[in-house]
Amino acid sequence: MTAPEVEIFLHENIPLTRAMGVRVARADDHEVRLSAPLGPNVNHLETGFGGSLATLAILAGWVCLRLKIGPPNQIVIRDVQMKFSRPIEGDFEAVCTSPSHREIERFEARLSRRGRAKLELDVTVFERDQPACSMRATYVASRQLAGESAVVSFQAAPVPVQ
Repeated sequence: MTAPEVEIFLHENIPLTRAMGVRVARADDHEVRLSAPLGPNVNHLETGFGGSLATLAILAGWVCLRLKIGPPNQIVIRDVQMKFSRPIEGDFEAVCTSPSHREIERFEARLSRRGRAKLELDVTVFERDQPACSMRATYVASRQLAGESAVVSFQAAPVPVQ
């Protein structure tokens, strides 16, 4: 799935992403980069609203994992820890580097064995290439059973194992 296809998917399935002005700058085997303008994400102090920063970070992690494991698996957020190091005064970007092939292999093995697995991902939110906040989140995937309808799904591109 290409970055423009991911963006369309997000806007059609998660309406908040359209309201926030989320754009997908990159979504591939190595990294996910989502961006958002300050305008619709501003707080009463004219800086970035913490909820918007957290939302963009959570979405970046979710897309990153979704591209790795794809349907029929369902992914939800389980736990989030955010650290805000400075105010954001302009447009911002959330970056999630893909887990290693080894981490994904272990994750997929647990998912196959147990029908459920969890994975921690780190995301950094930048403004003008300077870190402004960081997130560590646990995502949980569960295997969709045959006959169940998918709540949210998109096709993941195959990832070569190295």
